[in-house]
Amino acid sequence: MNTKLITMNSYVLWLGSIFDQKTVMSSKAISPAANNWQVGLINQLSNKGIKVVTLGHTPEPIWPKGKLKMGHKQYKINNKIDCYITDYYNIPFIRKANLIEKYKTLFNLLICKYGLPELVISYNSYDHNSVTAINMQTNFQIPWVCIVADMPTKQPDITKQNEYLSNSDGNIYLSWAMYQNSKSINKFHLDGGIVDDHLERSELSNSQKHKKSILYAGSLTRWGGIDELLEAYKLISDDNLELWICGPGENDKVLNAATSNKSIKYFGFVTKSELTQICKKASLFVNPRPAYVIGNESNFPSKLFEYLQHMKPIISTKTPGLSPDYETILITPENDSAKAIASKITEVLDWDEDKTNQHIEKTLKFINQNKTWDIQSGRLIKWLIAKFNINSNNPDSVT
Repeated sequence: MNTKLITMNSYVLWLGSIFDQKTVMSSKAISPAANNWQVGLINQLSNKGIKVVTLGHTPEPIWPKGKLKMGHKQYKINNKIDCYITDYYNIPFIRKANLIEKYKTLFNLLICKYGLPELVISYNSYDHNSVTAINMQTNFQIPWVCIVADMPTKQPDITKQNEYLSNSDGNIYLSWAMYQNSKSINKFHLDGGIVDDHLERSELSNSQKHKKSILYAGSLTRWGGIDELLEAYKLISDDNLELWICGPGENDKVLNAATSNKSIKYFGFVTKSELTQICKKASLFVNPRPAYVIGNESNFPSKLFEYLQHMKPIISTKTPGLSPDYETILITPENDSAKAIASKITEVLDWDEDKTNQHIEKTLKFINQNKTWDIQSGRLIKWLIAKFNINSNNPDSVT
């Protein structure tokens, strides 16, 4: 390829796979939380004049559990984000190298169509993302910023990721602890945001006020703390209380609990609109993620943003991934034990209407001052302009 014939254009190349809700719901390998986070940020970057083109692939359990070969796609998200999905062979010992090669091939096609990007942003430092980004640095002097959403917990993956991150020109961390501990010269903390028009203050009916419910929405793995929550629920004596659980995956403890106790409702993996309706009816939300589980120091509990937009009380353990900002609006148990979680749930369920309304107003103020995607994307764009001199086609919208 003759690189002298390629021009630099005003757009950001995003190395990350994003999909519409229908695709997310039909896949066991796509993370709903990661998808929602990326779409939320990219939408706001687009609204503020930053053109984003995405390059990714469709995740799939490795063959023979998954398909042998994954196909390529091209589509738009919300009629404004150009998305390109590469094909690849989903075969053990071959997939990793094939993805790296396929990303390189698709990148070359994209720069023929769009020109060279001003900046490359990758969602995590997976091999295919990092090798592609480093090649762009080396061959085209394009800066690379890596979003660190998750960190590996075992060697040699930890060493490899640290090596990749040392090559990036800047790093964005979702986890507060990871941000604080990072030795990167150019680092930025951004844990997420809420779309302004998704804020909704739900009014409970008289029947809902008498029949109270606790909602847990998220992963059913040990990282999410679902086991601790089930134990906590056993310690609460209230015939008018229900525990509602939503989330992908399979957990025998959850299934057995829902079968043996009629007050435990397991909804399974629900759509975004279905989750919104369930959130409207819930009395309070819970994030029981235990701090002691390895890996929870390096990620952020993204379910909090789903909870926050409804402005109801959130009982949450305190994990290193949470920034100090949240101390003002999260209701934190004394520790991560089931007993402490149960005690705090009981306390909040006893709040009167005035205390509940005060908490709602405090949460609304917190969101409007700190945690909308409009505010967070504006912060990020200012940082990107200062560090990498990228262009915004709508600079007046950056606040």
